[in-house]
Amino acid sequence: MKGPNLWQRFLKWMLRTTLADPNQWLVDWFGGGGSSSTGMIINEMNALNLSTIFAAVRILSESVASLPLILYRRNDRNKERAVDHPLYMLLHDAPNHLMSSLTYEELVMSHLCLRGNHYSEIERNNAGQIINLWPLIPANMQVRRPQIDQLLYDYTPTTGGPVTLRQDQVLHFRGLSGDGLIGYSPIRLAKETIGLAMAAEKFGAKFFSGGTTTKVVIKHPGKLSPSAKQNIGLGWQEANAGLDQMHRASVLDEGMDLIKIGVDPESAQMLATRQFQVKEIARIFNIPLHMLAEQEKASYASMEQEMLRFVQHTLRPWLVRIEQEINLKLLSPAERRVYFVEHLVDGLLRADLRSRYEAHYKGIMGGFVSRNEAREKENLPWRPEAEDLWQPVNIMDAGQTPLQPPGAGTITEPGANQ
Repeated sequence: MKGPNLWQRFLKWMLRTTLADPNQWLVDWFGGGGSSSTGMIINEMNALNLSTIFAAVRILSESVASLPLILYRRNDRNKERAVDHPLYMLLHDAPNHLMSSLTYEELVMSHLCLRGNHYSEIERNNAGQIINLWPLIPANMQVRRPQIDQLLYDYTPTTGGPVTLRQDQVLHFRGLSGDGLIGYSPIRLAKETIGLAMAAEKFGAKFFSGGTTTKVVIKHPGKLSPSAKQNIGLGWQEANAGLDQMHRASVLDEGMDLIKIGVDPESAQMLATRQFQVKEIARIFNIPLHMLAEQEKASYASMEQEMLRFVQHTLRPWLVRIEQEINLKLLSPAERRVYFVEHLVDGLLRADLRSRYEAHYKGIMGGFVSRNEAREKENLPWRPEAEDLWQPVNIMDAGQTPLQPPGAGTITEPGANQ
């Protein structure tokens, strides 16, 4: 099905952007992004030039992508891996023949972190079975809702004309949203924070490229011709500009004086500003500071708790978003009663060796974990004699008569039956 032409798409985009910010659409269209108060143009790609943004996106993308995505089958009150289902290999190993599951989920998370949305086209064979998931470019997608119960996706590929996809043809992962249909772009929402960080970085680079000196004015007691002013200015710049010239001495003659103007980086608190912006960006992506190499006043115990918080409060919402969209779009209503997808997060929650062994021991002695289940968590082979659950002999239901061992309650006279 053929979608709207480029001119129609532009008008719809301009109208939507103008309603949100009447002064912003021209900057976005011609400048390639949103303009912050610092004058920096912020978009999803140049934001990655900021090391903290790059580190945050990489941490989230690699963390989610490294977790195996498993298709399970419900079996009474238990669950088992549905390795015989066609979707198992598609989700666990490779969503298409061009990329692995790690590469695919890494791309999904990078799109979500930068743009708030990821789209993949669902390819089916003639029998209706899903055979491939093809990631799409979020910037080339427009989502519209012609009816209350219908979504359409207008996509412009890099080659060829625009196409329109139905909602059952698109796997759409979205982040925090204002309407439940399209996720907010974290980069656009945080453009002032990111713009300040980029401006501080640019200021530092310019400061060092200029020989780490503030701006100066050369004062002359007399009146100089334009050519003399130019010669004096060029001479000073050649003698002092750049890191190689920063320790060279300069000589002023004819009563000339040197006057500094502007604010030096120390007075401008450039270093403190850059450190604060790291914390601001960590707050945007909900990432512990020590994961961004910011470890002030951090102990081993506090970092361990921060890692647990990272899994529970940062990764888990993203994992649930991904799992629920896959369950909704890739499984039929009948299949959802039997199958479901889930990320395997046990590896990220592993404690140190002593704590794990103590937990295994309590579970085994308490009778709710078998020795084989504990061995499996430690990547040890299954053993037939370690399959049964142990039952403590000193625990019973309330009101139950204690079990008596054989011969209990019988008094044997000394020397009897001898």
